[in-house]
Amino acid sequence: MAQKTILMPLYHGLRARAIFHSDIYSELTHDPNIKLVIAIPSSKLDFYKKEYPAANVVFEPLDIRSEPELGRVLNRAAFNLLPTSTVRGKQRLYYYRYGGLLKFWGTRLANYVLGPLPATRGTVRLLDRLVPLNNDVTALFTKYKPDLVII
Repeated sequence: MAQKTILMPLYHGLRARAIFHSDIYSELTHDPNIKLVIAIPSSKLDFYKKEYPAANVVFEPLDIRSEPELGRVLNRAAFNLLPTSTVRGKQRLYYYRYGGLLKFWGTRLANYVLGPLPATRGTVRLLDRLVPLNNDVTALFTKYKPDLVII
């Protein structure tokens, strides 16, 4: 069987700890048919190589810079347009924490009116294609050609 490549970005300490201190990491590293590529901040490279060595693991330093403004706007819009109780609860928490009654009601109205419409999702996806790809991320995909990406 050909070796499968899994790409996993780890940029949050709690998430990294949850992966490395669970059966997930040990199961993936003990399977010789899996190559695990873990994208990490360059400042953590030496630490991860020392603490979590494995023959089929490659720690790839990848410093993510800020996303283009269009990407940030689409990210907020896509989140706020998901018509779920979880999103509405987070909108309410954001309002309680930071205020902004007009912003709260605007996002809430958009969530109820535009969120359920298929055309809204299609429009966000179309606009998302206009966001330029990060060259470093593209190079990582080209280099390793992952079969699976775990976000």
